[in-house]
Amino acid sequence: MKNMKPLVSIWTSSQLTYDQRILRIKSVMESMDMSVQVWDRATPQYRNGRIKVKPVSGPRFYLAFNREIHRQAAKQDAALHYAADIDVMPGLITGLRKKKEIPLLLDLHEWFPEVVELTGKPVKKRIWQWIEQKSVHRATECMTVNTSLSQIFEKKYGRSFSVVRNVPVLSFVRSGNVQKRLENKILYYQGALNKGRGLEEVIRWMEFLPDWRLWLVGDGDIFQDLRRMTNKKGLTDRVVFYGRQEPQDLPDLAAQATIGLNLLRGDSRSYYYSLANRYFDYMHNCLPAIHMDFPEYSLLMQKYQVGKRLRNMSADEFVDLVYRMSDSEAAYEEMIRQCELARLEYNWENESEVLKRLLEEIFR
Repeated sequence: MKNMKPLVSIWTSSQLTYDQRILRIKSVMESMDMSVQVWDRATPQYRNGRIKVKPVSGPRFYLAFNREIHRQAAKQDAALHYAADIDVMPGLITGLRKKKEIPLLLDLHEWFPEVVELTGKPVKKRIWQWIEQKSVHRATECMTVNTSLSQIFEKKYGRSFSVVRNVPVLSFVRSGNVQKRLENKILYYQGALNKGRGLEEVIRWMEFLPDWRLWLVGDGDIFQDLRRMTNKKGLTDRVVFYGRQEPQDLPDLAAQATIGLNLLRGDSRSYYYSLANRYFDYMHNCLPAIHMDFPEYSLLMQKYQVGKRLRNMSADEFVDLVYRMSDSEAAYEEMIRQCELARLEYNWENESEVLKRLLEEIFR
């Protein structure tokens, strides 16, 4: 019995198959001789999830979801609980009330009370602010995804937050035929189709880019709204909805694209201080991209010019950037070279060392 591996329970409202951060964190834990159980969310499309609740939305979903987390956590003998953001914490806080000696690693993927979905909803925002405060207080160790959020949380709560960026594993990637990629004229978005990500704007701006196509790879809350908008504007031949794809299929799609898109609304403080996964996904696929001129992207792109920064969500500036990035083959090749250099620094092999040290500290 002394040689049994310590059990770690990972709690997330996403799905393991599609959540690259959770998959990578699970892999690190297993490499450190830990036994890992992932408690993810089941949906009609994803039946492998361990946490099953009735198909409801909004507050009713979070209540039902956390009620099940409470029930499962209370009867577990895990050596460590890992919480992927605060939306799983109400159930963990109550479920582990009698197990306060069990360590909990809190990973804040975003500034949850400041997400765009809570804009103009002061009561809900205050509830999530209270949950965030309680979550940080309960956690043994805390981590987050970028330097900006780490500084914000440290100032707010007076405790240390380790930074573990959500970067891909370093793998061999062909940058493809530069001339062919430029000829394709494909704008490429990879990620959740949610509010505040500039997707509605890009579809409207396609009228100013008549020779270009837009590929949307992912699913989300506004999927059907975007499809209706595309149909209404007569763009069904130029805007392609790929839906959610398996992670291993994404590089092949990205390799055909010309410019990646990472557009976010700055009126959400969570977005403004974000560092989206797709920033590194585009970089690792050697895909030059348009990113917002927000703190984290500006800081990173001072060193590696992996694309261009968009200062304002305006059609004129966006269209100008698209043409500037694609008019010169030499300039485009240089952005690809910058991606190749950047990915050698920003990869999971390097980033996971921070997580390993954090786990070692917890189990010391």
